[in-house]
Amino acid sequence: MKIIFGLLIMLTLLSLSYAHAGELYSCIDRNGNTIVTDSPQDGMTNCTLKDLYDDSTPLQKKIYEIRRDHNNRLDEIKHEREQQQEESKKWSENYDKKWAKERCESARKNESYYRNLWRNAKSQDMTDYYKRRLDDIEETCAKAR
Repeated sequence: MKIIFGLLIMLTLLSLSYAHAGELYSCIDRNGNTIVTDSPQDGMTNCTLKDLYDDSTPLQKKIYEIRRDHNNRLDEIKHEREQQQEESKKWSENYDKKWAKERCESARKNESYYRNLWRNAKSQDMTDYYKRRLDDIEETCAKAR
């Protein structure tokens, strides 16, 4: 009886110390919380392989390395794309500012011409038309600031 009881205790201790091979994933659940799991569920997004348990087979280690390298490359590509988008946005903003400034300078050249026409207009329609042109010049120059 003591032998059986001793064997049961030894088997229990051995089973507790035995590590299973497997993979750990970092995922985002439906509520936006980061979860570390060995089996991603439906509804989880951005699941990336983070680590392997101990006692992995050589094939599991190789698969892990390939997935890790693949995920690292995807992260690099994502970072490069974000940098390109930032550079493109900056270039576009600079171009828009430059274009607006040039348009303002061109409009300012015509401002005195329209102002004289507006002051000397013979009809209300022409007065309104030239006033709209002057307002357009102000609006154009406001965008350039």
